[in-house]
Amino acid sequence: MIILISLCREKLHELEFVNPIADIIKSEGTGFEIINYKDISLENIEKADKIIICGTSLADFEYLKDIKKFSWIESCEKPILGICAGVQIIALVFNSKLKEMQEIGMIKAKFDED
Repeated sequence: MIILISLCREKLHELEFVNPIADIIKSEGTGFEIINYKDISLENIEKADKIIICGTSLADFEYLKDIKKFSWIESCEKPILGICAGVQIIALVFNSKLKEMQEIGMIKAKFDED
């Protein structure tokens, strides 16, 4: 089973940022569960085979205030995919810094070794 973690503050935003991913998973016949990050538990993580941390709207940064709720990521041995804000969460858990940028969509990124 795949756990889809919603970072959306507003349930309505899941229609745009979570449900399309759920629809793809459903079309493949794979089981899934959508859980808001505020409600995630170690029990949820343990029963998942894979985890997807979905994105959210541009003005929704509430999840950044709750970064400690994601501490389980550091020791998780299951595949985790972060999409947009989900990638930010994964980066922050591993002590990376976010850089404020104006670009939206696909851009070329350059990474340093350190």
